[in-house]
Amino acid sequence: MTKYQYVRVYIDYRRVISTDHQTSEWIIDEIKKIVPSCSTKGEEYDLHDRLVEFSLHKLDGKDGRVMHHIIQLLCEIGFEPFSTDTKGGDRRVDFRRKTE
Repeated sequence: MTKYQYVRVYIDYRRVISTDHQTSEWIIDEIKKIVPSCSTKGEEYDLHDRLVEFSLHKLDGKDGRVMHHIIQLLCEIGFEPFSTDTKGGDRRVDFRRKTE
């Protein structure tokens, strides 16, 4: 059976949702290397208390550039963008990466 990891990036809301807590933590670490003032809010955790959803804040006015950088980073580590949406007031990109 094919299995996937999934990530959704809300560009305008600066929000990321992931099925893999390691990917969530990696994204935050990568952004903090570029924008040390970055912080998270609205964190959500899975049933094992692992981070799976968060919003990015304090991006030094680089909000759009940071969110597009996340898209680039995900593509570089093998996530495939498979869906986009610009309706409803926010741009969104969905990614998947096959794990098996």
